[in-house]
Amino acid sequence: MNEELRKFKDRDLEEIVELVHRTTRESYRSFYPKEAIDYFIDYHSPQNIKEDAGNGTAIVLLMHDRIIGTGTLLGTNIRRVFVLPEFQGHGFGKKIMDYLETEAIRSDVAFLDLHSSLPAKRFYDSGNYKTLKFCSIPVDNNLTLDYYRMAKMLKPLSNPPAFNLNNRIFHVLQNDGPGAEVNGDTIFAFYQCQEMVMGEYKGGKIKEGDIIGYIEGEKFHFHYEQINLNGEKNSGNSNDKIEVGDGGKIKLIDTWKWETKEGEGHCIMQEK
Repeated sequence: MNEELRKFKDRDLEEIVELVHRTTRESYRSFYPKEAIDYFIDYHSPQNIKEDAGNGTAIVLLMHDRIIGTGTLLGTNIRRVFVLPEFQGHGFGKKIMDYLETEAIRSDVAFLDLHSSLPAKRFYDSGNYKTLKFCSIPVDNNLTLDYYRMAKMLKPLSNPPAFNLNNRIFHVLQNDGPGAEVNGDTIFAFYQCQEMVMGEYKGGKIKEGDIIGYIEGEKFHFHYEQINLNGEKNSGNSNDKIEVGDGGKIKLIDTWKWETKEGEGHCIMQEK
């Protein structure tokens, strides 16, 4: 087959929207109710597709000048990987993933994360992505959109993880630094598969927060994104030292730094 991979161009937008929407409707209908499919369609809007392409690396897979697949890399996150239904099962999805992973490695990205739909999970399993959590989003008529949080290391670890944070809950003992919003009322929950870790947090000044990263030896490296009670979204990076504290409970000694604004600080969290 004569296919070509290239970067997204503005003129591709209409064709990509049609590809994503059609593939969602046809490939997801055996797995999701109409309400969940409508949610997907709304999420994959022309505005969101164009914005992600502008902020990250979006690619298209062409065959005879027709776009048959697409995918996007945004920071550590892979999103919107789709291949038209009639071209699935021929390795085109893997070609898209290989390109995005290579692009991430070139950009010195240590790991990748993604949200997998139910029908796509087997595909990402085959690419050695690790499942961190089964998640659900409420949609209309008291139904849910179910998906998986998955992640994969791109660089070899110098040491295997010395700790397992899976299903552990933490509270904040101390946090300081410019613009610090996490406080003693913020609760963290972590989920781990081998070296890969994700976390969710809320409370205090935080409406919702998300963590994705990895543990290497006694060090925990992660990226965080959070929305405060005023609806302001910010993100940054943290490097933690993991210790065993009082009563054998795990303690995280965190050094954090904003990437969306100025400021850095230190936070201490302890297992509840």
